[in-house]
Amino acid sequence: MSETTTNHESASGGEPACRAELRVLVLAPFGRDAVEICGILDEAGIEAESCGDVDQLCAEIKQGVAAVMLAEEALSDSSRSRLTVSLAGQPTWSDLPMLLIISTVRDKQQGWRTLQGLERIAQLTLLERPLSTVVLVSAVRTAIQSRLRQYQVRDELAARRRAEKALREAAKRFRIVADFTYDWESWRGPDGCFLYISPGCERITGYTREQFLEDTDLHLRIVHPEDRAKLEAHFQDEQTDGDLCEIEFRIIHRDGQERWISHACQPVVDENGHFMGCRSSNRDITENKRAENSLRRLSHFPKENPNPVLRIGADGACMYANEPAREWLGSLGYQAGRALPDVILQVVSEAHGQSRAVASEITNDAGTTFYISAVQPPGEKYVNLYGSDITDRKHAEEALQQSRQDLSRAQSVGQIGNWRLDVRHDILTWSDENHIIFGVPKGEPMSYETFLNTVHPGDLKFVDNKWKAALKGEPYDIEHRIVVNGETRWVREKAYMEFDKNGELEGGFGITQDITDRRRAEESLRQLNVTLEQQVAERTAIAERRALDLGRLAAELSEAEHRERKRLAKLLHDDLQQLLLAVRLRLPAIVESDPDRLPEHFQRLDQLVGECLATSRNLTHELSPPIIQHGTLPEIIEWLVEWFSEKHGMHVDMETLSEIPPVPEYLRVFFFQAVRELLMNVLKHSGKMLARVILSYKDANLTLQVEDNGDHFDSKAVETRLQHPEGFGLFHIRERLEALQGNLEIEATPQSGGCFRIIIPLDKQNESMHETAKYIISKKRQSVARNKYAEDNVIRLLVADDHTVVREGFVGLLNRQSDFRVVGEAADGEQAVQQAEALNPDVVIMDVDMPKVNGIEATRRIKRRQPDTIVIGLSLHDDESIARAMTEAGVDTYVSKHDPAKDLLDAIRRGCGRQF
Repeated sequence: MSETTTNHESASGGEPACRAELRVLVLAPFGRDAVEICGILDEAGIEAESCGDVDQLCAEIKQGVAAVMLAEEALSDSSRSRLTVSLAGQPTWSDLPMLLIISTVRDKQQGWRTLQGLERIAQLTLLERPLSTVVLVSAVRTAIQSRLRQYQVRDELAARRRAEKALREAAKRFRIVADFTYDWESWRGPDGCFLYISPGCERITGYTREQFLEDTDLHLRIVHPEDRAKLEAHFQDEQTDGDLCEIEFRIIHRDGQERWISHACQPVVDENGHFMGCRSSNRDITENKRAENSLRRLSHFPKENPNPVLRIGADGACMYANEPAREWLGSLGYQAGRALPDVILQVVSEAHGQSRAVASEITNDAGTTFYISAVQPPGEKYVNLYGSDITDRKHAEEALQQSRQDLSRAQSVGQIGNWRLDVRHDILTWSDENHIIFGVPKGEPMSYETFLNTVHPGDLKFVDNKWKAALKGEPYDIEHRIVVNGETRWVREKAYMEFDKNGELEGGFGITQDITDRRRAEESLRQLNVTLEQQVAERTAIAERRALDLGRLAAELSEAEHRERKRLAKLLHDDLQQLLLAVRLRLPAIVESDPDRLPEHFQRLDQLVGECLATSRNLTHELSPPIIQHGTLPEIIEWLVEWFSEKHGMHVDMETLSEIPPVPEYLRVFFFQAVRELLMNVLKHSGKMLARVILSYKDANLTLQVEDNGDHFDSKAVETRLQHPEGFGLFHIRERLEALQGNLEIEATPQSGGCFRIIIPLDKQNESMHETAKYIISKKRQSVARNKYAEDNVIRLLVADDHTVVREGFVGLLNRQSDFRVVGEAADGEQAVQQAEALNPDVVIMDVDMPKVNGIEATRRIKRRQPDTIVIGLSLHDDESIARAMTEAGVDTYVSKHDPAKDLLDAIRRGCGRQF
């Protein structure tokens, strides 16, 4: 199985999906399919979970899942129906990837029944058995990437809905603040016509704003006849006076009652100082006036007046103060006998010589505000002050001011501007936010032509036609492009046109919203869908082509395996079996021959057995060299180069350009197979008997390069053949490199020979790298003798070997020695550790290759627990890497099984300090 990793990041750079949403569910009810598939996906870094039945699968899908893989035998009619119902309930953005593992379809009708209902509600991909690891992992990765794109669409749709909701809330707040002001707010243009009137006018006057807008003289007609001239004069002066102007006048309410109005207005000018009209606020102060009148009436009875009443002389001295006044003066820090507070003296000074009342507002440290009216009675030198607590009213005014500020911020946050159009005078007035949206500086003369100059040329005709239709009464609610500082942006405009009683257009007002971000998000979503469809089609085509290539190559691999079996069978028959037959034929001769000739027969038998062992050892090295397990990568490649030279007569130069770090076993196996395949290609295709292998390590990349001295090498032709491979070798190397996130480069050398370069990033491999000792040990390391035993003591031995016949042979050999006694036997490394702890032998004879726990690990455990126990390692392989591994584990002596039996006996006695 290939090993790979999977990165579950979000396809957008956003935030990654939750863990449950990145799972792969597997439903394969028979055999070990589910367990094997989950194991393969887990090795590839993909989280997979097995489901027992369709009901569990449906329940897990509701919790969130990246993809579903199920076998066709799990889809009975009832289970397919339940799965179809479950998938039909997916959100609109969801198109769950489903990988269906099927067998070769012989009955087309039966195949369509299996897919019935699923292909319409899920993103279905069929995988035909037998299923390879590469195809499985690639298909699942493609499905997960597709699902991540769907999650991105889901998140973008959610963000869009939140933005639209925020926009609606901002528009709502704007409408509430603008239309629900308590006072009568208005804006008149330079010609005196109203551009805006708040609905509060109806509460104050009894007339609706529509009536004021239709009847341009209504606001003057409702003014009290005695105050009308004063108001008209004020309207004439407001264009020349740039400061805030305040007056009071009376109106006649629609119900006939007289009301007092406090009118405050200020001219509106643009950045160039051009007059754009007046912004005014009218407040009903009838109750305040009534309070003032009450104060005047109560002045005759100051002692009974609940509000402050004072009389201040011309010299600023307090001539009289009622009890509420004294309390109020005390809250201002006044003490009897001292001068009055400056704020009071200022009001008194302004009232002297005036025929009208002078008003002011005074707030103490406690936050209480009093409305003060100062009046100098005719013919008198003193001034009367009348106070009234207006703290609550001030709080209401502050709240109103805050609401106006909130409206301005809401327009900025929501990117919403407003505008007003006076058709008769061709005046277009924009809010500050509108100027920002269209990129038009404040103060620039505004007109319909100014607006059209900002419209994108491609939308100019569309906008103009819609506007002309709106001037005739049709709705105006459009989206179009504008050009701001060379950048194309999108806006939404909505207008409300105003007509007089005769149907003539007077003007209109509307809002503008910058929707550039929303339109870009929609375009990105559309492009994402197109890209996703293209990628799915491309991945599907690649998967289909890979499936065809793998199917054909699988057949070729099967044929190659058959040829290799025949070769091994021939080798066993022609060499090993013939040698064993010769041994068997000589056995009767030993029984029947002269005793004096026994040594001669035994010597020949020993020679034949040695040849059998040599033949089997060569076969073992060819099939699975031990150096792969215990040697470093340079040692493995060097061994392979020497073996190839001996086997095929090819001269191969080996060069290591830098220090090579340790690599995991699966990479050592891969490099061994890759170099052997590349050298075989040199032998078969170039016709040359000279090659070069270069091994290097740089920037966390491990590189192996194989070159030959051929000529006319065509790298493009090799790449073309790899697209439609006819052989398994290079194709298998490239497939494995993709799984290892590596790369295969093919090019010609400067001498036109072939060059194949394998590059693998070690920092992306899953297994950890451990430093190993960098020293070479002797095959027979002499241990320090320990004089622990007396001459007549018997040495107690434990023999560990997984081959029963071999183990019995060693036991018989050792027991024939008078100073040895075998106290235990072990058939694997795990038993050897247990027996050593239970029997506490003097010496352990340890075979290297054993099941469960090998001899190297078993030696390490024994030496860690029983450091005084002598361990002697045995192996059929004459390999320095095995000897080094055993020595690192703590073995005292290492002996080859091919050596004479006397060498083993001497090693035991030498280790125990015995003379021999």
